[in-house]
Amino acid sequence: MALESVFVIVDRPLGSSHPQWPDSIYPVNYGYVPGLPAPDGEEQDVYILGVDHPLETFTGPVIAVIYRADDVEDKWVAAPQGCHFTREQIESAVRFQERYFRSQVIVLPQNAKEEAMQNYLPACKIVTTHGVRGEMKALPLCDGAEFLAKCKRLFAAADGAGEVRVLGVRSQGNMILLRLEGVGDMDAARARVGRTYYFAKGDVRLPEGRYFIDDLLGCRVADAATGVEYGTLTAVDHPAAQDIYTVTDAQGGTHMLPAVPEFVQKIDLETRTITVTPIDGMFTEAVNGDKE
Repeated sequence: MALESVFVIVDRPLGSSHPQWPDSIYPVNYGYVPGLPAPDGEEQDVYILGVDHPLETFTGPVIAVIYRADDVEDKWVAAPQGCHFTREQIESAVRFQERYFRSQVIVLPQNAKEEAMQNYLPACKIVTTHGVRGEMKALPLCDGAEFLAKCKRLFAAADGAGEVRVLGVRSQGNMILLRLEGVGDMDAARARVGRTYYFAKGDVRLPEGRYFIDDLLGCRVADAATGVEYGTLTAVDHPAAQDIYTVTDAQGGTHMLPAVPEFVQKIDLETRTITVTPIDGMFTEAVNGDKE
């Protein structure tokens, strides 16, 4: 079935309430494929990810199927063309409803390739040659030479293809000087100018309390004391000494959360949950103490 595009009528747009349970708000658009019956006798239901505003209709590819072991129907997951999500991100996005079922997310082959690509992150981009023995000057796309020196291998493609052994890494100002196996002279180095190399996440052990940004994206953000869900982490910025998390709530509103211990209590990647202790006004309307 389903890598092709499907047309969806959205009857429960992002921010709307469940027709039977008004307190349940949809953090994603949700609809059905007209004319396509599901095993329950109704039309096939579809979650729509990757769109941050309410929709009336949607056309796009199906990227995953949600199998419910304790229900008669499966749910589909669709997203705009070229928009991809990992299994963990899909699980987090649909948890608001699927937590009531024994559900399993099955990523379809096309998106599975993109999911595999999430295991490889950009390491550096070759900008020029350096010397005559094949050393190359590269722009770091990770945390720099010290971080990259932990990698014994790099990859020429984002899906893990083109593995090559790292022979040497050293810093030169804000740049990296890199030596790779098979690159032994200036001509070989010149042929690689402009190429981006990737590292495998599994090859690097981060210090305690450090995380890859793409592992954080899609995590639900909940109150450490009450368990109330504030939304989903949708962006991580580093404007100064500390990271700033952007949390998008069920209505599509965004909230800024400084990633400091005063506010972020725990990050649990296994459950895809970040527990926080916000101050007044961070996720709710600020209270003016001068008003009676």
